[in-house]
Amino acid sequence: MKRLFLLLVIPFIIGIYISYNLVVDRITAIIVAILLVAGLVISFVLEKGYNLVLFVLFIFLGMIMTLNSVKSDLDNFYDKDLVIEGVIENRTALNEDKSTYVVKVNRLFYNNKLLNLEEKILLNYYDKEILDVGYKIRVKGRLLLPRENTNPGLFNYRLYLQTKDIHTTLNSDSSSLYIISKDKTSQKQILRLKFQEKIISILKNTLDEKNSRIMSSIILGQDSFLDEETGTRFRELGLSHILAVSGLHIGIIYLFIAKILKLLGTDKKFSVIISLIIIWIYAFLIGFPASVLRSSIMFSILSLSALFYRRYDSINTLSFAALLLIMIRPLWIFDVGFQLSFVATTSIIILTPRINCLLSIYSKTVARLLSSLIAVQIGLFPILAYHFNSYAVISLMSNLILIPIFSFSLVLCFILIIVSIIFINPIFLLGYLLNIILNAANFIIDTLYKFSFINLSLPSLGIRFILLFYLVLLAGLRIIRIDFFKPKINKLIFNYMILVILVGFFNVIIFNETTLEFIDVGQGDSCLVSTKDKVFLIDTGGTAFSKFDVGERIVLPFLVKKGINRLDAVFISHFHEDHAEGLISLLNNIKIDNIFIGYENTENELFNEIMHLSNMSNTKVFKIYENDSIYLDNNNFIKVLNPSYNMSIDTISNENNLSMVLNLISYNKKILFTGDIEKESEYKIINNFELGKIDIIKAPHHGSSTSSTPELLKAASPSYTVIQVGKNNFGHPNTEVLDRYKQIGAKVLRNDENGLITFRINNNGIKIHTYVKDKPTINDIIIKYRYELLFLFIYIISSYFMCKIYAKFSFNLRNSM
Repeated sequence: MKRLFLLLVIPFIIGIYISYNLVVDRITAIIVAILLVAGLVISFVLEKGYNLVLFVLFIFLGMIMTLNSVKSDLDNFYDKDLVIEGVIENRTALNEDKSTYVVKVNRLFYNNKLLNLEEKILLNYYDKEILDVGYKIRVKGRLLLPRENTNPGLFNYRLYLQTKDIHTTLNSDSSSLYIISKDKTSQKQILRLKFQEKIISILKNTLDEKNSRIMSSIILGQDSFLDEETGTRFRELGLSHILAVSGLHIGIIYLFIAKILKLLGTDKKFSVIISLIIIWIYAFLIGFPASVLRSSIMFSILSLSALFYRRYDSINTLSFAALLLIMIRPLWIFDVGFQLSFVATTSIIILTPRINCLLSIYSKTVARLLSSLIAVQIGLFPILAYHFNSYAVISLMSNLILIPIFSFSLVLCFILIIVSIIFINPIFLLGYLLNIILNAANFIIDTLYKFSFINLSLPSLGIRFILLFYLVLLAGLRIIRIDFFKPKINKLIFNYMILVILVGFFNVIIFNETTLEFIDVGQGDSCLVSTKDKVFLIDTGGTAFSKFDVGERIVLPFLVKKGINRLDAVFISHFHEDHAEGLISLLNNIKIDNIFIGYENTENELFNEIMHLSNMSNTKVFKIYENDSIYLDNNNFIKVLNPSYNMSIDTISNENNLSMVLNLISYNKKILFTGDIEKESEYKIINNFELGKIDIIKAPHHGSSTSSTPELLKAASPSYTVIQVGKNNFGHPNTEVLDRYKQIGAKVLRNDENGLITFRINNNGIKIHTYVKDKPTINDIIIKYRYELLFLFIYIISSYFMCKIYAKFSFNLRNSM
């Protein structure tokens, strides 16, 4: 069968994706898989339907292996206090507050019972003491489930750890951790540590500090050696792949060794075998990252097929490598490095010949130099857009100039490392030469980085856009064919598709709605409001209790993922950190036209910093008060209910009561944003305004006991209540307050339980969507996408019948003539 592994890896990936995102019953999946195996035997005997059955079988195999991969021996011990014993395998982070380690657990004590197991956990150690790899430790603590992303598109910490086969975390300090022994490092770990220490030592002694860090990162495949500024420059110039050990590195090592062995007169077969052994030893010593495994497998098959005169198919080999790796660790398909490695290689294999053919029309030299680089840039475009929301426009130039320089530097570095064992003086000569080359590379990087402002800022458009992009790309380059019918029938189908696209496009333009997105910023407030023409934030989140930057880590990435790099306005209810601190990062990174505030507080450092940054960025600041109105469009306007003109930081003892209160009227629906007002301001608003029926209320002060008075709830009678709350020690939301909302029949939605809360408002009413919820079943997906599925079914049927009618009409026309 031609390209068997391509046929197998695609359904296997589909099965992984389904199993991770939907509820899949393990027993049912296994039974179906067994029946499909039987069906496979029958189809093989009958010589009919074999490929289809095999395709479906591997979907179910992908589901089953994913279910096994996400299952943990510690599933029954989440959020329980226990004692574990294990060995430190790796240190992943080190800072002033804590150090983080991967611990391989072998024993667990809970309720006076002992459980023997083998599973990795992540240990967060809050102490200045640094633990070494190989320490055998006993730790007492509470086992925690890593937090998933609660806002779409943002970093999923739980999934990230799962791709590394880690399912739980545990927090500890010196009072709850005991070092049992310090000499239990495995022989495997000793070899890896000595290799890493030797490489770092050689490079430190022979290169400048910056160059030493760059080459350590390139050889060991760990960008943690780089400072933040250098890492940013590599990333924004599209050079990150140089820092990850990939096919380029493996190829250089392989060719370097093969050339040396050839010069020594070594037999070809022996040379190939020795070269392969060395690259596999190298892969082992740096910990078998996915990109290295992929490259090593492909080089091994390529070399052995040439050695034994067997036909080599690069697509089939790449598919085999991918299938082998995801069978070992299915969740690797969600790993960014895995995706970039395989997509880049696939792009080189598939796109390069066609691009080379097109460029050769103008210049064969240009085609030879640029074809593979252009292929990689085009192939990686949607992946980079999805994960990093940026595309380096000058990446083609930077790669063209710097890849040869770093490739040559890598060769010199390997020579330096090898001869360091035998000689001393030549090392410093090589180090001097390597320093000159790397300093030149750094100069080029610094120069090109000055033009990084032209990089494209891109939204994350999701899996459907990515698949559509590749389909259009492959069809446009005629790598795959979609013209299965006769030319006139194909033209009819094409015109029909254009019509469908135009109808959908005009529907998007004509259809108007207002979207409210209550972002999960933990213990804080932030809501993104999007109308037809305006996009603005009401509060920006923040925290006064940790160094975690909510603006930089949550609000800004959320906006960037949506393709928002400019805001018409930001409304700041008051100048407490949990409502306004995030504005600092926004002012430093995106354009904000206007900032609306209700009062000034020059004794507040946060207020002063916001005023300073707004002045530096030419952002207008307006004070608005009770009874002011802001017109947005024909369907949306805002009325200000608090504070009054006579209220200021000097006259009000509780700053919460100065909070800006906004009544957004959208398509005749009322949404009340209340900041952190407490009962005093609530009574004032009730007395001064006829609220009428409020459709959505943002609960005042995170649902505290000092707010959401019965009088306010009676006056507003909200249908929906949003409580913007996270983990806290204040008792928010108060249980009595929750009961008050329930008693009036309001549906309560909370960020700590529901994640991002979205309301879509138009003339037809209000639709609600929460991001965090139980995994849907297949039935749920069918119901959710019933209109899309119905449209697809109608499209297929109508296209089929149109083709039949056209064919019959053409046949009758020819006969009549």
